[in-house]
Amino acid sequence: MREWRKEIKVHPAAELYPDLSADERVELANDIKENGLRVPIVLYVDESSTSWLLDGRHRLDALAACGGDVEAALTNAETYHAPDHKPYELARSLNAHRRHLTMEQKHRLVGGLLKDHPELSNSEIARRAGIDRNTAAADRAKAEAEGTIPKMARTVGRDGRARTATPAKRNSTPPVKPKPSTPPARARDNAVIAVNAMLARDVGVGLGDLIRLLNEHTGRLEHLDWWRREEFVDRFTVALGLTVPSKAAPPPAQDSAPSAELEEAHRQVRELNETIEAQARRIEELRTRNAELEKQIGDMAKPARTRRRTRDESAEQTDAEFGGRVKAAREAIKPKLSQAVLAGQLGLDQVTISRIELGKIPLTPELRAKLEERLGLTSEPAAEPAIAELEDLGSPVDVGLPA
Repeated sequence: MREWRKEIKVHPAAELYPDLSADERVELANDIKENGLRVPIVLYVDESSTSWLLDGRHRLDALAACGGDVEAALTNAETYHAPDHKPYELARSLNAHRRHLTMEQKHRLVGGLLKDHPELSNSEIARRAGIDRNTAAADRAKAEAEGTIPKMARTVGRDGRARTATPAKRNSTPPVKPKPSTPPARARDNAVIAVNAMLARDVGVGLGDLIRLLNEHTGRLEHLDWWRREEFVDRFTVALGLTVPSKAAPPPAQDSAPSAELEEAHRQVRELNETIEAQARRIEELRTRNAELEKQIGDMAKPARTRRRTRDESAEQTDAEFGGRVKAAREAIKPKLSQAVLAGQLGLDQVTISRIELGKIPLTPELRAKLEERLGLTSEPAAEPAIAELEDLGSPVDVGLPA
């Protein structure tokens, strides 16, 4: 019966859960012999690529006892890999709700959960293991003292929020021992009896209720193998007294139509992908062209900005020179002409005259003419506007005119 244990090792997380009784083993073997292995075996592959049996040791024993194909069951097993999955967390999810655990087994389960998820809070560990929070906190403190898990300053609760870890309470009240739960086999028998009573009252209404129940589990039923769902359909058809259609020669239209539709869908997806790729290439080309144009515009604007800055600096220098001439002419007049008197004659204030002499004020042509006339200064010829305008436009090549 246990020859399969020579082929694969049982993970310690699976050994946490109690063995079935002798009657339960016999019932499980008879069920597998009649209906086949309906719940797949679960394997776990750790970081060293070693495979472990995580769930299904009793089903393998029953399969071997009734002469079933153990090798096929292991080949078709569901496999979970590290580090994406944690063995104790998986074992708890698969087994914690199937049968009652003793407190010693729950303490071992808590230790495994703490090794897998030391970042979880005591409340979350307690919820997953089915114990009270203080017991989980005490187990954490013991594991931290032994150095089997790191000490966490902050832990994450069920809501995903991190909080400051709280130590275990001393003299905590021992947990209340829960009442024994109904054995799985008895619970299933009770469910079958209830469905049978529902059908006995009104078979038509009962079948409708049964279909409604199946519809509520459509998502889970879709994960069953297609051949298993087909087998259920055949059994329901026979139970309803209908003829099961032959599987050897299915109607060709049922196979060809979906294939044609699937091929058309693939073709449309390919065309859409090609269109998206072409648009992406076009966008990239436009971005490159835009960057080139921006660079060209910047290069074309540099000479004009340089000439404009040079002309502004020249204008500032001219204002400073003119201001010096104004000051020299004013002081040369006898008797000496003060800034206040000159300001009064020109309708200005003394501060303005002082800033003009320092070259701090840009001079308008009108103000420059008044100062020249009053102080007898000689006017300097200004640059012709046409030449300045041509400098702003750049060379004939820049503006697209013939040279």
